[in-house]
Amino acid sequence: MRAVSLLMVAALWGGLAQVGPVVAQGHDDNGNVAYVFDLINAEREDRGCDPLNFDPRLARAAQRHADAMARQNFFAHKGPDGTSAGQRAISSGYRWIMVAENIAAGHMRPDDVVEGWMNSPGHRANILSCTLTDTGIALSYQPDDRPLPGQRQAYRWYWVQVFARPAR
Repeated sequence: MRAVSLLMVAALWGGLAQVGPVVAQGHDDNGNVAYVFDLINAEREDRGCDPLNFDPRLARAAQRHADAMARQNFFAHKGPDGTSAGQRAISSGYRWIMVAENIAAGHMRPDDVVEGWMNSPGHRANILSCTLTDTGIALSYQPDDRPLPGQRQAYRWYWVQVFARPAR
């Protein structure tokens, strides 16, 4: 079982990506992670918040967690090793005074991921918190994923967004 990691990189920031199915080939996600970033910032700007800054350290923390969920077949904010989003951010080199995390699974399309987060009070609060200034977003695809206990279908697509405000 092998998870395909898809990390947001600055090269993907060339504007809005085409909405559609994600093709998981190496680190090419057809710009869908960048599109989630753009959608999140549009939601924030519509409500008077500054756009989030992309931070590669937070993206690494998000990617590690997305990969862990895909490879180890779980869906939770806490990793099987007991780590939290804050601990993962610190281990990626990001010193924070505030940190939050959104996770999603089973959504292939960026619009569906953001819509799901905006319809969830806790996830929405993270997105619209003007005190959070930085973010990293990741997607991991597990083609041979197994359904979790009690689920009829495998998730296959694991999304993580880490939000933070840096320590000064």
